[in-house]
Amino acid sequence: MSVLVTGASGILGGSVARGLAAAHRPAVLGTRRPHAVDDADVDRAEVRRLDYDDPTTFDAALDGITELLLIAPLGEAHSDRRLAPFVKAAASAGVEHFIVNSACMASVSETFALRRLERVVEETGRRWTHLRSHWYMSTLTRGMFAPMLRGGEFALPIGPADRIAYVAVEDVADVALAVLAAPHRHTGKAYELSGPEALDGPTVAAWCSGSWNLSVTFRSLDEDTYARTCREAGLPEDSVGLLLELFSVIRGGHGAHTTTAVREVTGHAPRTLQHVLADGC
Repeated sequence: MSVLVTGASGILGGSVARGLAAAHRPAVLGTRRPHAVDDADVDRAEVRRLDYDDPTTFDAALDGITELLLIAPLGEAHSDRRLAPFVKAAASAGVEHFIVNSACMASVSETFALRRLERVVEETGRRWTHLRSHWYMSTLTRGMFAPMLRGGEFALPIGPADRIAYVAVEDVADVALAVLAAPHRHTGKAYELSGPEALDGPTVAAWCSGSWNLSVTFRSLDEDTYARTCREAGLPEDSVGLLLELFSVIRGGHGAHTTTAVREVTGHAPRTLQHVLADGC
């Protein structure tokens, strides 16, 4: 059994790569930026160039692969179209089990891009497992929201009482590693992965303030203001629309749902945001 981890230079892919290295398990790390893969992640691993937009990279990346962790771009409105050729190539190349890095919105919307990608995988006839994550805690500490928070504000198009069950990316990686260790046990499962509690914006702001020794305040924005801010930051229109759709789901209460999936699959409790903030992750 040979494992390919796509997106290996990213946060989730790197965390899975480190877990495989710690378990002394050989793996192939696929990325369009091989130079960006941390040397610490390469123990017992082979790095191969893989670019979803360049089909000429598919055959070499998929050579000998039977298990595939498919890490899709989470902020793209048409990730299913972009990744479909690679998924089909993987099935033709002999991949037996797909693990799809998806998002919790796939549980509530059949038109969501990552739900459409899940269906592309399901239609191959191969075994599959979907990892439907809530928002990563790392979006607060080093991702899309981090610069805003470090600047003293947490401004989103949700109300002060709307909550999100943020999940640690390390927990998502641990679930992926558990599935890779025994894929037959997880065939046909869609795991909704959350942290242990759902947090409103003012609470997130207060915890970041305490951890970083600065003053962060939460501010509720209307959709038009948020969309204008995103456009001014250079986000493409499709991505702006996707973000507005995601926040609409949160305002509807769907982002506040917590689950026991992390504990059930990994055997350990999910990390708290306070733990992640304390670790500086």
